[in-house]
Amino acid sequence: MRATTLYKYHIKRLRLVFVFIAISIMVSALKTLYVQLFKYQELNIVKNIEVSGKRGGIYDRNGAKLAYDIAMYELFVEKNNGYDYKAVSSFMNKNFDLDYDVFDSLSNVSNNYFSLAKSVTADKINLINDEIKNIQGLRVSKKYIGRYYPKNNLSSQLIGKFSGKENKKGLWGVEFVMDDVLAAKKDSIAFKVSSRGSVYAPYSEYDYDKLSGNDVSLTIDVLYQRILESELYRQLNVIGAESANGLIINPYNGEILALASIPNINLNNDIPRNNDAYRDYSTFYDYEPGSTFKIFPVLTGIENKIISLDDKYFCENGAYKDPKSKRKITDHIGYDTLSVSEILSVSSNIGIAKIASDIGQSKVYNMMKVFGIGQKTGIEKYQESCGRLKEIDDWDNYSLASISMGQEILSNNLQIAMAYAALANGGYLLKPRLINPTNSDLEIIRKVSDASSINLVIEALKSVVSIGTASSLKKDYCMYGKTGTAEIYDIDVGDYSDSEYISTFAGVFPCKNPKLVCVVSFHKTSEDYRWAGVSAAPVVQNIFEDIFIEDRDFLIGMFNESE
Repeated sequence: MRATTLYKYHIKRLRLVFVFIAISIMVSALKTLYVQLFKYQELNIVKNIEVSGKRGGIYDRNGAKLAYDIAMYELFVEKNNGYDYKAVSSFMNKNFDLDYDVFDSLSNVSNNYFSLAKSVTADKINLINDEIKNIQGLRVSKKYIGRYYPKNNLSSQLIGKFSGKENKKGLWGVEFVMDDVLAAKKDSIAFKVSSRGSVYAPYSEYDYDKLSGNDVSLTIDVLYQRILESELYRQLNVIGAESANGLIINPYNGEILALASIPNINLNNDIPRNNDAYRDYSTFYDYEPGSTFKIFPVLTGIENKIISLDDKYFCENGAYKDPKSKRKITDHIGYDTLSVSEILSVSSNIGIAKIASDIGQSKVYNMMKVFGIGQKTGIEKYQESCGRLKEIDDWDNYSLASISMGQEILSNNLQIAMAYAALANGGYLLKPRLINPTNSDLEIIRKVSDASSINLVIEALKSVVSIGTASSLKKDYCMYGKTGTAEIYDIDVGDYSDSEYISTFAGVFPCKNPKLVCVVSFHKTSEDYRWAGVSAAPVVQNIFEDIFIEDRDFLIGMFNESE
């Protein structure tokens, strides 16, 4: 009896021991499972991996985003198991405006995959993802970081494009010239491994941001840029020109507020390397500027007290043989006798040739040099051509007359804009600015003329709009400027074309305390619109009007100054 009781006692104790052991094993197992599943255990560093930050963004003067890095996807078709041709082509046409003919060319490949759309944003994918899932063969790539241009075509030549998948560099525009500033930095990061074998980087968001490139702020105003491009496009379609370009600047500090070449391109699309549409014709295309340069002999004569605006010249009723070169000079409208002011306002070639003859080669040449003609403007971090002003020793008997009419000389619209800005600000040639600097100091290159002489030329330029070659413009407010219609030199023929022209207008607004200088050009206009007074000048006026209406700050500034 006693043995039985003792046996039962030991059995009970053994059971307690077994229960304790079982509970301990269970706790240990649960703890191990918890660590394995829910808690990372840091081990030793396994390797260093190179990490790159984000590329810096590009912004307009008001902080509007023009280019930045963003999560992107690529749409493609997988042909292995067949795909719904009709559904895919209709989907791409509806959501991406992809023409059916273009889809045919993309799909006509021997590969099992073909790409339909690159650089598709996450927001776009979220909107169309349900449709994608229901279309056989249509696929979405894994997420990647790509360069996004939220304004699409706007400022395409200026902003440029970043090649993210090839050489990791900007290809043109600001993306190219500011690549060293925008470029993301790289660093070797120490990665660790968790108890489950997951590799992770123990660095903070701050550490990652330090690897990102620097942002670039431009002097461009998106509102002004949109107005400029819209007006250029509208007129381009009306007059049948091949291309157009223009810019808007502040004449008192040299800031470029808008800069455009038309046609432009969608920066979010693939762009062929041989596409000339990435070229900025406002700064990097030299042409014979024509009558916009007639201001130089007139200003030279007034400053040197050789002529006055009231002096009269016989304009030969439209046909004249230059006595020095024996070359024929003509006006498209014949005039008898005109004052200097009238010669400038109606743009008489004969009258300007006679004025230049009275002034002399050296004085006209020196005035153009002072205004920076034939020299780069000095714009920082952007491409520009320098134009051409022949050395005076290379002038022949006809050069004085020819150059005074804006022929036998090359310039780009940036140079023309800075010259007219010097008139508008009272005689100071400024260095143009496109990149917003850390300080706001303007840079004066030199004084080009005295204010009193410039004011007389401005009075003559006002008459261009009131009674001269731009008199078709509305007279609701005061602006001034100069038209220029230049024949394009035909290299094959060795003479100027009688059917191809470049029409230009350089305008300043308003007359009192000018705030804007705008220069636009149309290349290879149709015969009916070759004269700048009917092609280019109305565009500048429309641009000034649009800015006056849409820019509230500009309007307030105008009213404050009028009080």
